[in-house]
Amino acid sequence: AGRCERHRRRRHHLRHHRRRHRRRCHRCSYRDGITIAELDETWPNEAVRDARVCDQCTSPWPLVIFSHGSGAFRASYIYWTEFLASHGFIVVACDHPGSARYTQVDGEVIRPGGARSKRSQMEADRPADMLFLLDCMEDLSSKRADSRFAGRIDTTRCALTGMSFGGWSTAAALESRDPRVKAAILQCPSLSMSGSGTLAEERQEMEVPVMVQLGTEDTVIGEAGNEAGRRYVQTHNGPAYCVEVVRGGHVSFTSGDLYNPKYGNGIGSSCGSLTKPGTQYEPLKIEEQHQIINSYGLAFLNAHLRSDAETSPGMAASAGTFNGEYLTANHFGDEVLLNAKP
Repeated sequence: AGRCERHRRRRHHLRHHRRRHRRRCHRCSYRDGITIAELDETWPNEAVRDARVCDQCTSPWPLVIFSHGSGAFRASYIYWTEFLASHGFIVVACDHPGSARYTQVDGEVIRPGGARSKRSQMEADRPADMLFLLDCMEDLSSKRADSRFAGRIDTTRCALTGMSFGGWSTAAALESRDPRVKAAILQCPSLSMSGSGTLAEERQEMEVPVMVQLGTEDTVIGEAGNEAGRRYVQTHNGPAYCVEVVRGGHVSFTSGDLYNPKYGNGIGSSCGSLTKPGTQYEPLKIEEQHQIINSYGLAFLNAHLRSDAETSPGMAASAGTFNGEYLTANHFGDEVLLNAKP
């Protein structure tokens, strides 16, 4: 009963937030005076602050690092990050200072602007941020002083993931060839827009298993971006998969529907089409798009981070369905285009 009442209050606060959001501006921001306690109470997610890792599980958990898109922040993707955490991954979603809409460092509020927000600086910082987090989590796991993580994270089984600019950042971080990184997922990556726009052709790392997820109607990265993502998979030497949501757009790969159900570009009842310029298309319901994204992403991570998944405590149900075999079949009919290279 307490859980249901908490969700009722969250839905009430969320509706109030949506109305306030639409009055203020098109882009999401925090009002003056909002507190962490209020966000904890009203943000429509399932995570609980300072919850402990399962004390009954003896094996360390694989690590997933997530990089947000330009102008977003770490909580903009809870449909993905919380889903993975619920299936037994330690998920670290960072804010990239200068690129995030809002973050705090040592109590200081940091918004975009200044030298750190120059494109060249962000392109240098973002991949380094992801690998820095990998080092930090390895350090936390090895120190007995922090009982939350000591001995609980297997940083030798790490996946890098990211959306849009974060997808490019993931591909760029792969170029370090860090042996701890065993897989990567690039969601609508800005491969044709970021850096020199030639990372898909000029990359050196072509063995680590990768998955590229795209929205066919994505008007942000456009056809050039989608084609770069497809090419990334086609030219990869190691296991590679391309999952394309036919009636999906750029914002399909976010949780933007939580604060604006008519956001556009993949969220809503009518959005501008990429494949048929000048017309509108009806996106697949966002819950169904997220099901596609999450199920293939989970199957990929189970297959490449968990050789022992089916015997790990609590993981048998997940890996029994979402595994390497799942990756090779189309489970959503005409709503998905799948290119599987196991």
